[in-house]
Amino acid sequence: MRIKSVEIENFRGFQGSHDINFSYEDNSVNLVIAENEIGKTSLLNAILWSLYGKLTESSQEQESIINKDYVRICKKNKTKPQASVKLSLVSPENYNEFDPDVFQITRNIRDGQPSSGNIFVHLVDGITGNQKQISDPKEFINGFCPEAIANYFFFDGEGINKITNNEALLRESIRNIQGLDAAEKALSDLNVFQEKRIKEIK
Repeated sequence: MRIKSVEIENFRGFQGSHDINFSYEDNSVNLVIAENEIGKTSLLNAILWSLYGKLTESSQEQESIINKDYVRICKKNKTKPQASVKLSLVSPENYNEFDPDVFQITRNIRDGQPSSGNIFVHLVDGITGNQKQISDPKEFINGFCPEAIANYFFFDGEGINKITNNEALLRESIRNIQGLDAAEKALSDLNVFQEKRIKEIK
């Protein structure tokens, strides 16, 4: 899966609506370059939150999802603040399509709701715009990037330093990404089952 676009509305440091488009074709690379405090980490958090309902470990005020300035405006106008992030993804077979079908992952939150908000996933036809809802968003997302290894793909500067400066954590990261821990657990369970069957036969 590759990111085609991100639509952010009143999320963290982003007040109002912001649309960011990415190149998704084969061999494409996207770079986000900006000075400090411009919003690079907020963009990272928008993507991470849309997928898993959480922020990077180093983020401050983890429960503060809706833009604070927008919240103040809503209180003044006596309206209920809300925020959302819509992430559009393209699957590998559509990388070279001009109007590809996209999977739209939308997570929104209203004031007073848990910080994880609500999530919806739709498959959107690139030509007609027709939508088909995906019944289990979490299963769909874990199918291409399991939450257990998300921290190794979505991290800020402090996150990469934490991994590379800790040899044990780096080793654990590599094992998790390669699925070695899961494979070893499966092998262990299989050995237990085999021993049990052998005892039953005897």
